[in-house]
Amino acid sequence: MNGGAWIRPVSNLPNEALPYPDYCYDGDKSPEPLDVIDVPLLNAVPHDHQTENHRIFKDLQIEHILVAPPVLSSPKSPNFVLLKSPTSR
Repeated sequence: MNGGAWIRPVSNLPNEALPYPDYCYDGDKSPEPLDVIDVPLLNAVPHDHQTENHRIFKDLQIEHILVAPPVLSSPKSPNFVLLKSPTSR
């Protein structure tokens, strides 16, 4: 699947949940929000209200492509999040 589409990786378990080891990379590292990862997908398994489901190809490893950018919070608003561009100073 090439860029742009929203997907939800699922397992072959009856509830399709992904167990911890199945979504880790480098053995035991869990992706963080905004990280870019390459997830090997086997096939689409859409449901009526979850058409974005795609079963992962468990025999291949998830590859970590890009670490999420640093996040800065504003002291004026603890719920405000600013993503710092790698090129900003």
